[in-house]
Amino acid sequence: MSRLKKCHWMQYNEYDELIKEVKVTSSFLTYNSKYNILNESMFQFRREKAIEFIFLSNKLEDTISCNESDAYRLLKPIFQNHNITEDSESNFSKWNIDGSNVDTIKFQMIQHTLALKFLCEDVENKPLHVGKRLTTEILLKSHEILIKNAIDENNASVPCGFRKCSAHAGNYVYLDSNLIEGAVYNSIQKFNDSFDCNKDPIQTVMDLFYEILTIHPFADGNGRACRLLAAYGFMLYGTPFPVTLTSGHKRSRRHCIQSISYARRPEGDRSLLYSLAAFSLSLSWANFMTLNNS
Repeated sequence: MSRLKKCHWMQYNEYDELIKEVKVTSSFLTYNSKYNILNESMFQFRREKAIEFIFLSNKLEDTISCNESDAYRLLKPIFQNHNITEDSESNFSKWNIDGSNVDTIKFQMIQHTLALKFLCEDVENKPLHVGKRLTTEILLKSHEILIKNAIDENNASVPCGFRKCSAHAGNYVYLDSNLIEGAVYNSIQKFNDSFDCNKDPIQTVMDLFYEILTIHPFADGNGRACRLLAAYGFMLYGTPFPVTLTSGHKRSRRHCIQSISYARRPEGDRSLLYSLAAFSLSLSWANFMTLNNS
């Protein structure tokens, strides 16, 4: 792996150094879990990381209108309710897809929790190394759960399934809607093939994240859906908690956008995306190790 391009938020000199940190800490957990030393610690940590994931995913996508402390007070009871299902109160409650209505954020968070729960359970129910892991149906179902009962600025229901209209962001035009299904299928097959061949996990997951995000397959909720997809990908590779793609900096949203924009240059260099993911994993594992060494 070549040296990283200079970037003001990335202080590490080499991608490989981040990978070493991730491998050392994750192997520590694998070794000790044989003796049930860290199982309870990881269970608690995983729940906290899931809460963090949902709050930060919405913050980084600019789809939450409450502050961090209020969001955590809202999310804690949701995660303590282990029996939360799609038949919960949120089944009948509309909420704003852009997160602008503070009165409906509870239902937005419940749906995001259910989508994450669906993906976590799918990973847990899969035998290890059984071949094709990800399907178009899993992506569509997680998005369907994520946006259930969501409404747009015109109070119209946000449609699930692949988008049927054109889409653009600024001067960037997304793929024609007629080509979405085939493009998504190809990206998923590429991920599965790389998974089966034991290719670099971070690059494999982030290639999937970037390609689906760039296809922009849904009418709304693409950013949140792709963050869920990345977390799912890392969990398939054995990460025991959902990974939030963040630089850990107060300008993390800008850094994520910068990484994506860098990949969209004509040369198509995804090194910043890979580094962002490696940095996110490193931060999470360092957090866990600090808690268990204190």
